[in-house]
Amino acid sequence: MATAGSATGRAAAILTTGEVFGADCDMSAALDGRVTVDFSFTIGSLDSVTVTAYAGNAATPTDVLYVNGVLQQISLTGDTEAALVYDAPGCSVFRLSVQGVGTVTDSSCDFTYRFNDYETTTRAAGEIQIG
Repeated sequence: MATAGSATGRAAAILTTGEVFGADCDMSAALDGRVTVDFSFTIGSLDSVTVTAYAGNAATPTDVLYVNGVLQQISLTGDTEAALVYDAPGCSVFRLSVQGVGTVTDSSCDFTYRFNDYETTTRAAGEIQIG
């Protein structure tokens, strides 16, 4: 039986015009490599924010996530409350980045990673999981 797991990706903070990464999300226990991101963004004086997903098997992954050949990157141009769903099967680490475009005054962004995990999280890398 699966249980709900979560981890803070980024606490509410003013954005910058440089790419800012959220914390790593340990996906080793995530059911089917799926993570939902509870995402909140306030645009303030920005023109937009770019949100990019990264996944891989090393800490702080630098590989941009593609799903079925589609880059997992979005541009938001207004205040947004959303649940973003990403599939990264076979990856042990996931993270998002955010980057503001324009004047960052009064902008804010925070997100939390949520996933269903296995009751036992002590599995070895490559071990088959049954949830």
